[in-house]
Amino acid sequence: MSVFQLESYIHDNIRGETTDSERSTVQNQTINMLEIRTNLLAQTAEQTRKLTDVETQSQEITKLREKNSFLENRVLEVEEKHREEIDVLKSEKLHVEDILSKQNGLIREMGQQLNDAMHNNSILQRQQAQLMETVGQLTTLVSQYNR
Repeated sequence: MSVFQLESYIHDNIRGETTDSERSTVQNQTINMLEIRTNLLAQTAEQTRKLTDVETQSQEITKLREKNSFLENRVLEVEEKHREEIDVLKSEKLHVEDILSKQNGLIREMGQQLNDAMHNNSILQRQQAQLMETVGQLTTLVSQYNR
């Protein structure tokens, strides 16, 4: 039964049977009921407004969470790409270090060969000088012998 039906029912019943004081009491009760109804409607409106605010904030929070999740996934993708690039660079670095190590070994070997060649050259020069001296001596002996 609605408030208006209740009010109508009360009015119908009190018309013939009630006195002025009873009517006053009924009217006061009706006024109190209307005030209660008005207060309930106001509270309901306030609760509805608050609920709407909470739902709006919840929607905003959900949107922020979705955006945050998207950004986190994007950061993870970028980090993975950087890890892969770092792995490639590390591999290239190892390759370059291997090449440098081999080149350094070749340079050391060539340096040793150069030292050996220079040493052999010195020996050959000494031997050539001795040979020239010996040839000179032989030439002198042969020319003395042929005289």
